[in-house]
Amino acid sequence: MEYANERHKAIMACLDTYGKVSVVELAHKFKVTSATIRRDLTDLERQHKLQRVHGGAVKYLFLSEEPEIEKRRLIYISEKIKIASMASRLIQDNMSIFLDVGTTIAQMIPLILGKRNLTVITNSIDVMVQLSKFKLTQQFTGKLFFIGGEINEKQQTVSGALSQQFAKTFFVDMAFIAVGGIHLSGGITGYDERETLLSKQMIAQCKEAVVLVDHSKIGVRNLYQIAPLKGIDRIICDTKYPEEWRKELETNDVEWMYQ
Repeated sequence: MEYANERHKAIMACLDTYGKVSVVELAHKFKVTSATIRRDLTDLERQHKLQRVHGGAVKYLFLSEEPEIEKRRLIYISEKIKIASMASRLIQDNMSIFLDVGTTIAQMIPLILGKRNLTVITNSIDVMVQLSKFKLTQQFTGKLFFIGGEINEKQQTVSGALSQQFAKTFFVDMAFIAVGGIHLSGGITGYDERETLLSKQMIAQCKEAVVLVDHSKIGVRNLYQIAPLKGIDRIICDTKYPEEWRKELETNDVEWMYQ
């Protein structure tokens, strides 16, 4: 029991730092089995200290309040790179794309520099700054449009009514959407009302909506819905979908990509 209590304290410390934890990573960190970690997480959930999600757990606060972007950059970096790599391979020369906010989407930027005649529309300050620098060095030669609006300095994004109006002026081939959670009945969800409304607008203005999500967000339902599962075309993740999701995905012709 003493060792379990020490692990519980360490797990909560990880949650305080990162907002979410992975069973696999915790098992490796504490040199115990995944089954042991799952029992630890179940115990902590019973104490209302966290909420279990697919593959790990999140703080209760994490479901309603998004960690600042600098903290999110440190979470699941290898998974984000893998997801970004799969997403970038969907982009072809001469395409027009929406790039939503998010640290996973930001990982796509170095991977799309070789695309020719690309048009990028984004509300992410991070994406805009990266691509602007690459335009100066002519590593990115496409067009770049930045969606204006009210700035969220903690997340380095813009959103609001002006952003929605601006987004309505475009019809693009693909929209790459970042989400706070993905849920079988709740669909894709987010933390911020204005940002989710803009994501909805992006989906309405595209031929194909592609959602980027790591395994820790599976089973998570945030306050604001962006779209039901049937409202998106493709999901890119670092792991396979839960088996109980198969029928819903197949019924609504939603492709789930993973590796």
